[in-house]
Amino acid sequence: MRILYILPYMPIPANSGNKNLTYNLLKFANKEFVIDLMIIDSFCDNETINKLIKKDFPEIKNIFFYKKNSSIKLFLYKLFFFLRGLPPVLGNYFSFNVSHWLKKNQVFYDLIHFDMWYGSPYTEVLKNKPTVLVSSDAYSLAADLANKETKQILRKIYLNIYKYFFLTLEKYYYPKFDSIICVANKDSCYLANKNKLKNISTIGIPIDEKLENKYITHFHQIKSNPDKVKILIVGNISHNLISARIYSYLVNVYPHIKEKYPRLETVILGQKPRNYLLEKIDQLKNVIHIDFAENYYDFLDQDWIYIYPLNVATGLQTKLQQALAIGLPVIANRICLGGLNLTNNVNVLESNNDKDTIRHITELVEVPSKRINLGKSARDHICENFCISNIGEKYRKMYLRTLRSKNN
Repeated sequence: MRILYILPYMPIPANSGNKNLTYNLLKFANKEFVIDLMIIDSFCDNETINKLIKKDFPEIKNIFFYKKNSSIKLFLYKLFFFLRGLPPVLGNYFSFNVSHWLKKNQVFYDLIHFDMWYGSPYTEVLKNKPTVLVSSDAYSLAADLANKETKQILRKIYLNIYKYFFLTLEKYYYPKFDSIICVANKDSCYLANKNKLKNISTIGIPIDEKLENKYITHFHQIKSNPDKVKILIVGNISHNLISARIYSYLVNVYPHIKEKYPRLETVILGQKPRNYLLEKIDQLKNVIHIDFAENYYDFLDQDWIYIYPLNVATGLQTKLQQALAIGLPVIANRICLGGLNLTNNVNVLESNNDKDTIRHITELVEVPSKRINLGKSARDHICENFCISNIGEKYRKMYLRTLRSKNN
């Protein structure tokens, strides 16, 4: 089977949820199928990028580069999609040159794989070619949930506009794809019900081979020195919603924990936190903020109690998945566990309010064996169900199913 992957970014480095998915999926797909890549992004040196990709994926045959639009052309394309009620950002990625190339060369491929929705307009020239869209999340649902959480009027207006654009996108373009993949059932069910889609299914995000094969050291650390435990909170803290949730933790949970365990450290990892969060961190003893952790997997492999700060989410949370895969005891809101198929008190501790969080932290601090048992169970679950071979096989079956469906 020959497949063309259309990517709206460079897949290296795999430093976001979608890049994690694509990078690790290609580790499987480029050995099973004949793969070509089309990358639509801003490039400085195509030759250098080509070498980087071929180093990690030597079996990939061809890589085609197209630059995102800029200046007047970008403005006109954005205006075009805006007037149609579609996300203006589609204008960054749409090009008549790409459209013409696809129309001419689609005959050489058995299937076209679209990574994310940015390339959706190209379905107009691929009417007879099997197509797969990896939507990952249901973005109109994400906007709706975020809108319900925020109290800021201007933010609400923005999120409602955002939701409208994505509802239009999902209604107009999604039915044109032969198969649509989300990474969590919550998103798949929402899109299926909202748009009456029958061609939608759920496949998770594969974890990095380095993470799967990593030797875990912190289980031994817990046994030898159980009092060295610390709390870790990781998130995109430049986002106001996440900064607000961490601030809430510091106001409502931290004082109770500090009273019980005065020497217990809380580390907050993430770049560009909101000013009000930084000010709060500076006021508190044993609360530390760090921007960046080099050798992230090694950084995670310590005796942490991992708290995931969000209480609203769609899709599959890759930071959460990585913490579970490294064998950390995780405390998280049930809403954020979509796509991971976890079991409360077996491989995760669900926390739906501050009292839950305080209770779980207390238990994990005072019963070190629980940190080990919960972490080992979490790691076993993630490595078994989200390894590259497992997720890759699901994609292989989905590709074959898409081809059969299109040919019948």
